[in-house]
Amino acid sequence: HTPTQSYMSVFRGSLIRCSSSPDAPFIDIYDRVKYETSGSPSLYSRQWYRYTNTPSQCSIRVMQFNILAEGLSASPQNTPPFSVTLDGSPIQASDYGGFDIDNNADDIFDFNKHRRWKLLQEIFRVSPDILALEECDHFADFFEPALAAAGYEGIFQPKDNSPCCKFGYYSDGVALFWRSSVLSLIQDPSDPQKPQFVYAAAGPCAHVVVTLQHSSGSRITVGATHLKAKAGDALEALREQQIAQVLDTLELLGAQSSASHAILMGDFNAEPYDTDRNAAMAVPLALEWRDGALRSAYCLPTEPGSDLYTTWKSREGTCARRVIDYILHTQGMRVSGVLAPPAVDEISQSTYKLPDMRYPSDHLAIAADLELLER
Repeated sequence: HTPTQSYMSVFRGSLIRCSSSPDAPFIDIYDRVKYETSGSPSLYSRQWYRYTNTPSQCSIRVMQFNILAEGLSASPQNTPPFSVTLDGSPIQASDYGGFDIDNNADDIFDFNKHRRWKLLQEIFRVSPDILALEECDHFADFFEPALAAAGYEGIFQPKDNSPCCKFGYYSDGVALFWRSSVLSLIQDPSDPQKPQFVYAAAGPCAHVVVTLQHSSGSRITVGATHLKAKAGDALEALREQQIAQVLDTLELLGAQSSASHAILMGDFNAEPYDTDRNAAMAVPLALEWRDGALRSAYCLPTEPGSDLYTTWKSREGTCARRVIDYILHTQGMRVSGVLAPPAVDEISQSTYKLPDMRYPSDHLAIAADLELLER
């Protein structure tokens, strides 16, 4: 894995299409985001729920965000970058990703003019030290240079045979960013240009796992993943297998790098409890890993109807509010605060819930402040 400027693109797999880097770097990125969002409605108000009033100085803020790929939500009026699929077949027409829509649909789902700037606005108001993104299909041409201008470095792993490609768009995948003033990759002593303890996998379950060195000296192994979607026992069993693979990598890389801590973030596409669609297997497996070494930063619900939710969407006539995105951490870290979702009453006023003009994805960003207790 060779660093290119301030990021690494890890392309393990051949059935991919990725965007190119921009011709010029982003300048004054915070002012640019403020300008680009000045004419749009404000983001939904969100509050931090604090467990401690005085967080430790040795702490990090982590953020998990499925940002809704352009290729999975584009307007049929858009012209995609490709006219054929990866195998040369004609592309399918986009249909806003099957989301139920109203008269504002073209504005709501417009990635270039609206969503990408709102996504950055949400990231910047949280201001994480570590950021996990799923459904990222504009890494090299937008998120990497924009976040580099804000002091972040990152790694990207696109999916093999991404569903975005059948609509003529770039492959989506998983990206992991970190604030370079706080965290860094660990370099190979024999080759300063070669980072150690970096692993990425494509396939239907793209994931990235790295060990980062904190400015305090602590080593933290961090994983980001996106598990298979859709309900049913067979697919939940597949998600269980996928997360087992990610956990094996997290454990292996943590042991090789002598990391003191581990964090796993992602869109697991799975509730933490049994539903009428399938029994819960993936999340319980993660929470039972190494005899319960991982804990959720959020207090997870045990049944539907909780005020905690990470996605709320209306698609093909069915409206669903679910908890399927997670921040998990090892016991040597203590949660001092979590970012609460917008009030249920507020989102319920939106005709088709998320995304809308006040929020750029069908998933909410979730975030937590974690204190490093053991170094």
